[in-house]
Amino acid sequence: MRFTRKIASLAVAVVTAGTLLVAGAGSASAVQDQVCDTGPSPDLCLNSWNGMVDGHDVRMYPAGAANNNFVFVTVERCNAQGTVTHTCPFTVGSGLNDRYFGNSVYQIWNGFSTLHQCVVTRADGTGAQGTCNNTCTGQGGQNGTLFVGVGSTVINVYWTNQTGGASVAYMQDSGSGNSVVLDDYGSHNTWSYDPLIGC
Repeated sequence: MRFTRKIASLAVAVVTAGTLLVAGAGSASAVQDQVCDTGPSPDLCLNSWNGMVDGHDVRMYPAGAANNNFVFVTVERCNAQGTVTHTCPFTVGSGLNDRYFGNSVYQIWNGFSTLHQCVVTRADGTGAQGTCNNTCTGQGGQNGTLFVGVGSTVINVYWTNQTGGASVAYMQDSGSGNSVVLDDYGSHNTWSYDPLIGC
């Protein structure tokens, strides 16, 4: 897969080997990307627990650790800009497409995986590694692969749509060494990420 760096219009950042870099400050090929919750100290980041294998956990681990190699990639599920439209990706009639209109639609890709794995959901709402979507169609991925970024807040489309859009499901840090939660209907974290353009 070949991606280009997307310069975000908001203050998102990437934690890279323990250093905070502003979005777009480095070459996409020169950094190890990490998706981190910047609320706790130290920052906790998505980690491909026990290696890059389908079905293995995606857990939280301190910044700079091995296997903290996830990156947000835009997905053209709804339009060629990879953004929320008035009818996609949330349940039509829920009001969420209008509320989040124009925000980017992403999948969270394991940047070092030759299998092109992404964050997917288990039945219990925790994150695992699995099949990504085609970035140009937004199709073909396992459940839980689509996310909407709203500033530093990350919404899981699958779990939000399980409620018909009545409740918003946030991606939530569950503490160091614990699986990331994709179906938290209450609180949300402050996530840092430096997105790539997927198609």
